[in-house]
Amino acid sequence: MVHLRDQTEFPLELFIELEQKDYLVGRLIVHQMNRGFWIEVDIVLKESKKIWAHCGALHGILDLDEATYQGVQKMSEYISSKNL
Repeated sequence: MVHLRDQTEFPLELFIELEQKDYLVGRLIVHQMNRGFWIEVDIVLKESKKIWAHCGALHGILDLDEATYQGVQKMSEYISSKNL
């Protein structure tokens, strides 16, 4: 896991390669709030970055690394539930 504690510019956009679909990529958008972070979890088309599926959002996470970890978990659960 990449440690993002020194990240100062938000929203932070992170892309995650997906093994089974060459034309898709996972995207996490991390937003900073007064106390903690919230994160949007999407699967997007690799070339255009248009949303292919919205996996959900997570709110009120106090640690940036934990927010990204939970975002990856949310995406993984979505992919498993849809048999992608």
